[in-house]
Amino acid sequence: MPQLKMIMLFAKFPVPEIPEPGKGFRVRTFTEKDRPAYLELRRICGFNSENTAADLAAAQANMRDGGFVLIEESSTGKITASAMSRKGYYKDYDNLSWVMTDPAFRGRSFGRIVCIAALRCSQKSGAAGMTLATDDFREPALRMYLKLGWRPWLYTDKDRMKQRWLDLRDKLEIEGAAEFMDFSR
Repeated sequence: MPQLKMIMLFAKFPVPEIPEPGKGFRVRTFTEKDRPAYLELRRICGFNSENTAADLAAAQANMRDGGFVLIEESSTGKITASAMSRKGYYKDYDNLSWVMTDPAFRGRSFGRIVCIAALRCSQKSGAAGMTLATDDFREPALRMYLKLGWRPWLYTDKDRMKQRWLDLRDKLEIEGAAEFMDFSR
């Protein structure tokens, strides 16, 4: 089954200020010294694969300057959450990629914070908005995206995709799941 896609239009939905992550944590950008800790975060969050190093190198090739956003626990240096702002996947829209939060740190809005930081990076760079791909079962992420202004993007098999979103709207009880964006490729 194809992934769900969503789109954020900066002209329609204002991007909030980046919230503070709370005492003892800070938002910052990735540096090469973070590579081992970041790869560990990917493993913990279930994004690990045989191609992880190659996937990361490919992602970094399309990264916006300052677009590899992390939340770090200040006292330990542990990477607790991440998101990426990647250039031009669809016309003048960037792509939000690899949003993840260490399970031990969930419930603190870290995913929301790194998403907002990535959105702001793309907006500052002049993108018209962002796209993302996700799965039906990622309900907490879907709720967060919809509340931030992301909307379902009917990009393929539109009738089936629309029904999946309507089912999610009823399940998640969020009306934004039925505000469809339909762009021709």
